[in-house]
Amino acid sequence: MNIEKMGKVVFKPEDASNPTTPWIILDYDAMKFRLIGVSLPENPGLAYRVIYEDIQKHTEIINGKDLTVDVSLWYCNTASAKVVPMMLESICKLVAPGKVTIHWHYDRDDADAYGDIEYFKDFLTEQRNCEFLEEAVDTDITETQAEKEYGIKIKKQK
Repeated sequence: MNIEKMGKVVFKPEDASNPTTPWIILDYDAMKFRLIGVSLPENPGLAYRVIYEDIQKHTEIINGKDLTVDVSLWYCNTASAKVVPMMLESICKLVAPGKVTIHWHYDRDDADAYGDIEYFKDFLTEQRNCEFLEEAVDTDITETQAEKEYGIKIKKQK
């Protein structure tokens, strides 16, 4: 389900009480995209296709501009771990010659998260216009920021 208003498109999980996809906020006015939550859909290609299609509809707005993508995925299943970087790579290509800065926030208490991030970083920095920054965060603080900025409540999977 998506909600569109004033330059922002918000894709929210179909079942917010038991999400399998993240909240995705595409703020075309601010040139800032956010992925927040978990990603474990059975078919991530299908789940993320609607996002990519929306971005393609707005190519004339984003082409040649600088874009910031904040990623705060607390859990990403194996299938999503393949699709999410490919989607981000496609965004880098759509924005070119603009620059894409990807801020990847990960749970500082998750020992496996850093290894996953290295894979994403290696994959994405092959794009010449892509800068990748990672930051260990307290997930509760990041979730609170999302609530304040976007008015969304995120249920973290345990």
